[in-house]
Amino acid sequence: MSPTCTITKGILAGALGMLLCSLPNASQGAEAGPSKEALVFLRSRTAYVATVSDANATVRQLSPPEQKVLRLGVCPSAQVAWMLTEGNAESHAVVAEEGFEVKLLERTPELPFDGGIALSPDGKSLAYVAHEEIGLALYCRNLDTGEVQTLTGNWDALKAPAWSPDGKMIAYYCGKRTDNAPDIRLSLRVIDVATGREKELAGPSEITRYGGESRYPPIWSPTSDRVFFEARYEGDGAAGSVYAADVAGEKKPVPLTTGLCSSISSEGDALYVADDGAYAVPVSGPERQRTLIAPWPAWFPKISPSAKMIAYVKHSALYCRFLDNNAEVLVADGYNEDWTGFFWVISSAERGKTE
Repeated sequence: MSPTCTITKGILAGALGMLLCSLPNASQGAEAGPSKEALVFLRSRTAYVATVSDANATVRQLSPPEQKVLRLGVCPSAQVAWMLTEGNAESHAVVAEEGFEVKLLERTPELPFDGGIALSPDGKSLAYVAHEEIGLALYCRNLDTGEVQTLTGNWDALKAPAWSPDGKMIAYYCGKRTDNAPDIRLSLRVIDVATGREKELAGPSEITRYGGESRYPPIWSPTSDRVFFEARYEGDGAAGSVYAADVAGEKKPVPLTTGLCSSISSEGDALYVADDGAYAVPVSGPERQRTLIAPWPAWFPKISPSAKMIAYVKHSALYCRFLDNNAEVLVADGYNEDWTGFFWVISSAERGKTE
């Protein structure tokens, strides 16, 4: 079944005049549901935005038809999405009907496809990993001026930078190769962007680069005082454990639960992990009773800003589930991305109602 394409007035402002296409298995028509939350996701090198009701998903193409999108990211607090594209793309800024800004960034040597990339909370800076003369380095680029700052370098492995919600720090995994070691053992560190001061939160005894793959990106608490991360140990092929590290203190990381940690609620009171299903796990309290919110398989569970919906991947398809009635909606099939391929955003209009 081929996509049905229409030109919809008012979707994108400016001169781009993008073609907006519905994906197979997604409904075309009126705005779905009262929520202005939306999913921005990557599928087959094309970016889309989806609004979801408990009956269907309305999906529109977000990136220009001629552009291949290599990497996707969002800044929900500033309603900004960015897309790293391949080719001779110019930098564009357009406003979508859902109320967030979209930026296209051309792939250049300063913005490599391989390596971690993260957008700052205000949408003005991009942290990314790139090769330098001696190893890997973490850079920060001002998207308005193009100015580039080197934050840390000389690492054999450097992955998954993640900005703190206050925009002051970046958490990342890094490590150096040791003699006769088949893998690089990773540490979790944070760096103060303004001062360049670094601090190790968890050493290689807590984190291992397992099978040559990097871990899930660290997840910050909304108050920027804790970092949650997933760790595995040599020879353990099962899901690892989720730990909490105190940014200011000197305490050892505390294990919270098993599974792969994918997101945290906007209030910071619950983590969402993939294990033998998708679970909500309280961050604090004497008994962290896990609540099953989606049966297996449910990879990369990401909670919406309102905590009313959870998005996840199963059987190579992207789904959304409403937590009040358990209605499951297919957003896109043929989904072949990981946790870096879809994000929640909330429109500025909807945000103004809740502030």
